Amino acid sequence: MHLILSYFDKIQGPRYLIASHPHLANRIKKMVLSIMDIKEGLGFSTHTFAADKDVKLATYSFNIRSDWARGNAEYVMLTIAVDPIQSADSFARVLEKYANKIKTNRDAYKALYLNTQRIDKDIMVQYEWLDETFQNLIEDSKDVLEDVLLGQVLVLGLTKVGKTSILNRITSDIFNPNVRPTLGIQATKIMLESYKIHAFDVGGQMKLRDLWLRYPVEPQALIFVLDSSAGEEEQQATNELFKTIIEHYFTDDQKQEIIEKNIPVLILANKIDLNKECTKKDIIEILHPERFPINYKIGLTSALEAKGIYKNLRWLIAQFLNYE
Repeated sequence: MHLILSYFDKIQGPRYLIASHPHLANRIKKMVLSIMDIKEGLGFSTHTFAADKDVKLATYSFNIRSDWARGNAEYVMLTIAVDPIQSADSFARVLEKYANKIKTNRDAYKALYLNTQRIDKDIMVQYEWLDETFQNLIEDSKDVLEDVLLGQVLVLGLTKVGKTSILNRITSDIFNPNVRPTLGIQATKIMLESYKIHAFDVGGQMKLRDLWLRYPVEPQALIFVLDSSAGEEEQQATNELFKTIIEHYFTDDQKQEIIEKNIPVLILANKIDLNKECTKKDIIEILHPERFPINYKIGLTSALEAKGIYKNLRWLIAQFLNYE
């Protein structure tokens, strides 16, 4: 979710003043500014773009009084960019609420002149007020986001590679060095922003392998965890387990052929705190995932140091959204 406050500069045209993410994607900027340039009217509206179907825009356009503008009015727009799976219409009320709040501040227009040569001590004061108001809008917008269940994920790997520790980092941001190996299958609900994933942490002991082989429901994604600091013998066992898993979930039972499926496979090389020289190339040499026609990503993580986990989980969520 991205939020933008933009305005229409009488000389330079549409510009944006505040954004929820400093490095807002250029494509979203262009969408917002193109809508402002058209000036369709005031109030709430939603927008989709044929050339960019992975985002929806909810906008609220309004005028604020101004002593410095022609016609004594400034044209302003609040925008929320969300994933297509979300309902853009659900943001109408929160956008209207904050538009009205900005309109009631008779000096709010001065914030729009922050990057001009105009000198007025209230410009920075009003910009800080507007920025604080915008941050409150961000928080209230998060409450509007609908919880979306993306699907089921199996978390697989040898024992003691850190599967449970990674899930603990995601769910409660804790690391327990004395965590016990998972016995059987442990269900965990992962929440990231408004997205919900049901993860099933499968014990990695040899005697538990039949659990996932006999798992009754085909997962929508796989997370394969390995120990990046493991020795040669464990690397070989990791390779064999990975091959077994891929062949199980990606084989046509009738033709006995590996076929391409749209199930994302997130490979997490954990414990990079013990092997800081580890690279993705090293993991490729262990698993050789390129031999299978699968949609995979390799991520380097440390459950101990909380590194790389959220970044790679976001990739998995993006695959879910594309899959939808």
